[in-house]
Amino acid sequence: MTTTATPLATAIGLAQRGLAVFPCQPRGKTPATARGLLDATTDIERISSWWRAVPDLNVAIATGAVSGFWVVDVDGDDGETSLRKLEAEHGPLPPTIEVITGKGRHLYFRIGEHSVKNSVGQVAPGIDVRGDGGYVLGPPSIHPSGRAYAWSVDSASEFADAPDWLCTLLANSSSNNGAKGKPQEHWHRILTNTVRNGERNSALTSICGKREFPRLCQTRSYMPPAVQQFQWRQ
Repeated sequence: MTTTATPLATAIGLAQRGLAVFPCQPRGKTPATARGLLDATTDIERISSWWRAVPDLNVAIATGAVSGFWVVDVDGDDGETSLRKLEAEHGPLPPTIEVITGKGRHLYFRIGEHSVKNSVGQVAPGIDVRGDGGYVLGPPSIHPSGRAYAWSVDSASEFADAPDWLCTLLANSSSNNGAKGKPQEHWHRILTNTVRNGERNSALTSICGKREFPRLCQTRSYMPPAVQQFQWRQ
């Protein structure tokens, strides 16, 4: 995709590759349709009608299962500092689709067999997550600061699978959001003691859930070949 692509051309190109889009206000993140995110679509006629009416609308992309990807939002200096610390501890993130935003960057990852929820600062300070029920602005949208969103020169050519350690952090932040996880004593009892009659099903379910959590975003799910072949770089 080139830097001269119009918002309409970009929106159509994304939709043709299976990503659901909708318009936001010019130089803003507020949806420009009555239902906002719920209006996200791949229907070319509908998309064309929005941008032909107002050519400078920003391009919003629905995240999560509807589009097949989720996003790590690295927000400013705090986000970059947190990400450096995480990578120093766990290892580097793989090359993936990357967008330079108004004050940071978005890293796009392939969604797996489990849903990814939205969160703000739960993975680490300055690092937000956009998954099901969320959206991000894509190039060539204009940030409220006046800076244009752009595909990074470091962007890969397809969505990467998130590493296990990032999936684990997501799972932990998700389980700690409103619902307290089971204590270590619970897992020690389940794994070392004999399971009594009548408790086998619940015990197996608990263990399987614990084992599956790191696969939150690891397992590859179907994605149209055209999406994988999309040229994301400028």
